[in-house]
Amino acid sequence: MITKNKVFAAVCSSGLALALVGVGATSAAAATDPIAGWTLRQMVGATFMVGAPAEGISEETIALLKERHAGGIFLHGRSTEGVEAVANQVAAYRDAKTIPSKLLVSTDQEGGNVQVLKGPGFSVIPSGAAQSHTTTIGLESETWGLELRAAGINVNLAPVMDLIDPHRDARSNEPIGYWDRQYGRNSATIQAKAGAFARGMQRADIIPVIKHFPGIGRVRDNPDLHANVTDWVTTPDDVAVRTFTQAADRLSNHNPQPWVMMSTVIYNKIDPGTPAAFSPEIVKLVRDSGFNGVITTDDLSQAEQVQAWTPEQRAIRSIEAGVDMVLFSAKIDDVPAAMDAVFRRAQTVPAFRARVEEAARRVATAAAALPVD
Repeated sequence: MITKNKVFAAVCSSGLALALVGVGATSAAAATDPIAGWTLRQMVGATFMVGAPAEGISEETIALLKERHAGGIFLHGRSTEGVEAVANQVAAYRDAKTIPSKLLVSTDQEGGNVQVLKGPGFSVIPSGAAQSHTTTIGLESETWGLELRAAGINVNLAPVMDLIDPHRDARSNEPIGYWDRQYGRNSATIQAKAGAFARGMQRADIIPVIKHFPGIGRVRDNPDLHANVTDWVTTPDDVAVRTFTQAADRLSNHNPQPWVMMSTVIYNKIDPGTPAAFSPEIVKLVRDSGFNGVITTDDLSQAEQVQAWTPEQRAIRSIEAGVDMVLFSAKIDDVPAAMDAVFRRAQTVPAFRARVEEAARRVATAAAALPVD
């Protein structure tokens, strides 16, 4: 027989249970925040990917990992030492990290002239233009991705998705066409072929980074080597823009989630006078497409295009624009000053601190989704 007292007790008990569930849900929600408990210095560090030579160990890079909590490294230059040697290098960097998340380890393994890592265990990868003529690019890319995994790499700054002006000689485009880095001369081909490369990387648990948004295929000069490089053609609703956003949308249906790299070119018909990596309007084109993954920059350390800004300004302007991770690769001497500038601004400007937290959260989320090192 159920008495009133038993009913009352049951109601109280269920209410307590619901309350406890609520407390548990709140705790669980807090626990799922990948940057819960991080210091501001750690959050700032997470937004920096810093250079490391492809051969040997850089004590400068080690210091940035140990003392500055850098969230990622980029192996640059060229190495012919093979998978085992690179894996040993990467292990040393992982041992030095103080960021609370996994260390993001990247390189440029596009193929052709842009292949950082070679030697025993690494395939010789053909150029993007050559890859586009094969029907097995996805399978081959998965193999190349597994080679990177074996070497401790988890991010590949590839593939190129730049649309070259189909009415011009591809070789007149210094940064892409001259080196046969392009996957085609129209959006459909680029999305199909570069997309297959990216999917192969994802199947190997490598983060693919599609670059260089919104495209550097319509300029003549290379922004790494020249200043004031300007695209006079691309508009906000351009096919070059859609090539990236549509590919990012499809690739985001798979893990690990892709990243988008911002170029440093100026786009006169979108945001005149401002390199894309510093432009809220251009970064917003990526976000407005629905993409919620990590947005990174091209190298901000030595590119001639950005030398008019101090390293501190380059880092702050990129993060303010909506970028999540800034790449200082070729020259890292200025990274401590840039990190300090970001830290000071985050201390004093609440909106900027919120932006740093958002960026660090995206970076930590991307790291957490990767397999155990």
